[in-house]
Amino acid sequence: MTFGCIFAGAVHDHLSGVISMKHDGTSIPEIVGMYLGKNMKSVMVAFSIVLLILVGTVFITSPAGLLTSMTGISKNIWLVLIIIYYIIATVLPVDKVIGKLYPIFDNRVSIFQILLSKLSKI
Repeated sequence: MTFGCIFAGAVHDHLSGVISMKHDGTSIPEIVGMYLGKNMKSVMVAFSIVLLILVGTVFITSPAGLLTSMTGISKNIWLVLIIIYYIIATVLPVDKVIGKLYPIFDNRVSIFQILLSKLSKI
């Protein structure tokens, strides 16, 4: 099941990219509008917006739930922090955000791994 989803997703993404490139980089809703008319283009745009909202929700709530289970801090606090991080990561260059923030997490993960290894020996 997992491999089927991975490969089907890869084929879908590849074909969507190829179709878009054959139409000079036009978006999929625009291509739908060319072949199926303006009404179907509007349906495709609405469908795309709904899917983007759903994906965005999952990309925010899943990490927040995981961090809540790991730390015990309220899920709402994590949601706000993740949204702030996404906004900062969108506005600033990648090296300014990730280059400064990720080494902090790397050190904490290393300390956490050391503690877990010592606890597992007890």
